[in-house]
Amino acid sequence: MESLGTAHFHSAALEVCAAVNDNFAMILPFLLFLVLQGSESRLRRAVSENPQEAQGYLDLSRFLEQQGKIPQAIEVLHQGLSKLPQSAAIRQEIGALYAAQKQFGKAAEQFESALKLNPSSADLRHNLAAARLQQGVESFEAQDFEQSRSFLERAFSLEPDLPGLSYVLGLACFKLQDLPKAVELLERAAARGSEDPEVRFNLGLAYSAQNRWKEAQEAFRAALKRGPDFAPAYLYLGRALHEDNRSETSLQYFKKALELNPKLSLAHYHLGFALKGLARYEEAWAELFRETEITPGFPMSYLQLGIIAQEQGKTDEALKLLRRAIELDPKITQAYYYLGKALLQAGKDAEAAVALEQDLKLAPNHLEGRYLLARAYQKVGRAEEARREMSLYQKLAEAQRTPK
Repeated sequence: MESLGTAHFHSAALEVCAAVNDNFAMILPFLLFLVLQGSESRLRRAVSENPQEAQGYLDLSRFLEQQGKIPQAIEVLHQGLSKLPQSAAIRQEIGALYAAQKQFGKAAEQFESALKLNPSSADLRHNLAAARLQQGVESFEAQDFEQSRSFLERAFSLEPDLPGLSYVLGLACFKLQDLPKAVELLERAAARGSEDPEVRFNLGLAYSAQNRWKEAQEAFRAALKRGPDFAPAYLYLGRALHEDNRSETSLQYFKKALELNPKLSLAHYHLGFALKGLARYEEAWAELFRETEITPGFPMSYLQLGIIAQEQGKTDEALKLLRRAIELDPKITQAYYYLGKALLQAGKDAEAAVALEQDLKLAPNHLEGRYLLARAYQKVGRAEEARREMSLYQKLAEAQRTPK
């Protein structure tokens, strides 16, 4: 058993150690500061003593980068570049620092200059391609699709297999309505094994834009295999089935999309449109009307509601809906045609003629519109114009019957 004196000695010793540790903890940051200052001074001295040596600038900039002093690191490298303008290594390092700061334009400029000095460098080609890819993504997000495509094609020329590049370039081409190129690139992106459902989804949209409905269905199903809860894929799979004359089958996919997302834009519209095609008008009306609440600025919902109302003899309601569709999009030719029909139903023959003239201005080969305009002219006593329109109608009908 230790004596009382020994215990006091141990206690005092522990207090001394604790005091030393506390003091050391207090001075440690200062000691580290001195060490770092010494290191930086040594590196700056090396640069001053050997201003024509690229390695000195690189070592100093990397030290500063580690301390979080990125602007100072870039400044040092630019100083080195002023002494050694042909140094690909310094340019590459500047580019890397700019890229880390998300200044991809400046990064690409440095990588491109470095690559001219060292054209065989695979690292530089990769870095430049990656910077161009990021520039393309930024331009895409800013809705500048032409600029985006330009950057992305430059990246593609350097490294076509750069991850994500084919996909984003495909999206840019799709936005620019270059559908063959979009499909080619999106197929390439899908073939590279991406498990992102959006890759197959956007491929499906590109197929749909070319009316390649069976291929679109396959792409949307592939998207759902990778994302079973991806509501837009159900929606557009339903649309592809509807366009492929499988309206009854399409309904379950529209309904699944709405089950996953009751406010999914255009889901109620496409469901309503398919129901209308199946002559289920009451259900169609409910779905189309619901779309006007979710997406009030979408003109096609009002058009389809107006058509239903016109065909059911609800003339006043049809006129209101069709005029709303035209207000939202003055270039919807169908709206003018059905507006003309509704106006004829209402006995407003002169107004009907105006609406039908606009229909034919937008779609000169619209056979039914041409016939209806002849009738409208006849009703308002414009006999010569009525004969002219009927003659044009007959010639157009004959041309459409004659096999090409």
